[in-house]
Amino acid sequence: MEVGSCVWVSDGAEGWRLANVIGRSGKDVTVKLKGSSEDATRKADECFSTLGSEPGTLRSISDLTKLPALHEPALL
Repeated sequence: MEVGSCVWVSDGAEGWRLANVIGRSGKDVTVKLKGSSEDATRKADECFSTLGSEPGTLRSISDLTKLPALHEPALL
């Protein structure tokens, strides 16, 4: 996960939120939450790539197991 990448992060209030990676330190990732001035630190394994979750992507995939990044926020 590179700095500048767009990721999904879990959020207690909203379920999942989009964020941009602004830094990494070991297994921790610092993200800037979209639509907010808030920064948050999460474990790298709690951040999920947005690949495959762009609008219209799921319409062109008949088998969801072929998604490049199969995880909860991509399916929701």
